[in-house]
Amino acid sequence: MFVEPRYILLMGPSGTGKTRFINILAGTKLPEGHNLEPCTRTVECTTVMLDGQPVVLIDTPGLDGDYNTSKITRAISTYLRTLYKENKDLVGIVYMHRISDNRINTTTTRCFDSFHQICGEEAMYNVAVVTNMWELVEKSRAEQRVQDLIRTSYYGKATEHGAQLLHHDNTSESAKHILRNLLNKEPVQLQCQKWQPEVGPTNPDTRHRPRSESPKHQSKRRGMLRLIPCISSKDCDSPGDKAS
Repeated sequence: MFVEPRYILLMGPSGTGKTRFINILAGTKLPEGHNLEPCTRTVECTTVMLDGQPVVLIDTPGLDGDYNTSKITRAISTYLRTLYKENKDLVGIVYMHRISDNRINTTTTRCFDSFHQICGEEAMYNVAVVTNMWELVEKSRAEQRVQDLIRTSYYGKATEHGAQLLHHDNTSESAKHILRNLLNKEPVQLQCQKWQPEVGPTNPDTRHRPRSESPKHQSKRRGMLRLIPCISSKDCDSPGDKAS
């Protein structure tokens, strides 16, 4: 029996372990960034099975990478709008944070601002802020940093609006636990999906209803979808193509 896949978005600064998280779950060997150097430069998808449920993991470039940040944000947003138009169920967002970072700096806040711009406040209930790299820090110090994160205006506000703060220890079971916490959520419409350049704001209640369009408008809309920009066209097919 066919089971509709559910989509999980991975975001965060470069070198925070987004691709490693996917490799652990999928048993793949996708290139991973090291020493804060970005490795993922395009929106890429990997499908895994968890408890009989196909899950499409959407890996994204680091929001602080050497590529123009605003272009990365636009490319991710464009991909997510296409995902929404194709009625794909995005049920969760994983935002990775290195617990080894000893302070919240300008780069950290800029990345979280971009993340919030894409997702919006109303989507925080579907967000898991995942701290990793605990093996690089003494446990007591890492636990104190978690409390410090909650007190910040960035992470604290996210948890106030429903985001979970979870611990990842780089094991398969840990990664599965994080996914299970998100897969039981209802699909969410992100802030970037609520405004579509060619049609304006969208209404989530009418997303699945067929619309009557003239042949001329249908042709124009298909043409616009084909021209949607991405960081690299060869690596950013439509969500339907990536999930297949």
